[in-house]
Amino acid sequence: GIATDCVRVDGTSGPCGSVSGSLPIFVDLESPVGLVNGVNLVFTLNQTPSPAASLHLYRNGVLQRVNVDFVLNGNAITFLSVSTPQTGDQILASYRTAQ
Repeated sequence: GIATDCVRVDGTSGPCGSVSGSLPIFVDLESPVGLVNGVNLVFTLNQTPSPAASLHLYRNGVLQRVNVDFVLNGNAITFLSVSTPQTGDQILASYRTAQ
């Protein structure tokens, strides 16, 4: 190989990133877009989580539960009324997405 090649677990070498199939992209601590005002329930992520179950959504550092605190549809997060983000709350999301 050449100096810029990667060595694989099986001992072979080749261009880095030349794995067949798509590799996930990890998004960490993204602030979803939406007005945090005690009324708005809908927030938008920059990308769609894939798989959807990879989404970890935090409100003020507390992990929110899917179908208990919020629902996810594509890249749209809708909080359920019991978990309405209040003024001053911090919402952060970490997830995987396809390339």
